[in-house]
Amino acid sequence: MTTPLTTPAPRYNAKAKPDPASGQIKGWHVLVSLLVFFGVIIGTNAAFMYYAVSTFPGEDVKKSYVQGREYNTVLDRRRLQAELGWQGGIEINGGADDRLVSAVLLDKAGQPIDGLTVTALLRRPATDAQDQTITLIGRGDGRYSSEPVADLSRLAGRWEVEVFAAKAETPDVLIFEAHRLVELQASTAALGGSKTP
Repeated sequence: MTTPLTTPAPRYNAKAKPDPASGQIKGWHVLVSLLVFFGVIIGTNAAFMYYAVSTFPGEDVKKSYVQGREYNTVLDRRRLQAELGWQGGIEINGGADDRLVSAVLLDKAGQPIDGLTVTALLRRPATDAQDQTITLIGRGDGRYSSEPVADLSRLAGRWEVEVFAAKAETPDVLIFEAHRLVELQASTAALGGSKTP
């Protein structure tokens, strides 16, 4: 009877180093992978947060809580304006270096209204960083306009123009307001639709 040939079992050599090309994942591989993964996520989130806060600072309306509480006063003022039947038009015209903000106010019969204290607020729809309040001077025939506003030549883009009128003897009591969205180009003004609340 013959004994079968067997190959001897390989001996374990504790001093032998594993082959680096064998593709084994070590602990430091996992650590580096996690650090890179979360580093990319945190870096992306930090960039998004920076650009979000730097381009839109948040609340655009000052004292929004108080404004909300006084909304009934605003509704009463608009009801009074509707009863008066006044109409208003808002324009921005002029050249690239000297734009004028102007408003025309007419009563219910279409007659010009003079002798009012009129101001205009120019504001960006998304931020208050470039808001400007401009006093409009009465020019007769219901027309009120500003002095030339040089800043508007370099501030192209979308603006909301709000015009507020009050009687000269009671300048704190608004009796008329109008709003218009304006798209300013670099050298000319292309006007959007106007609205009177």
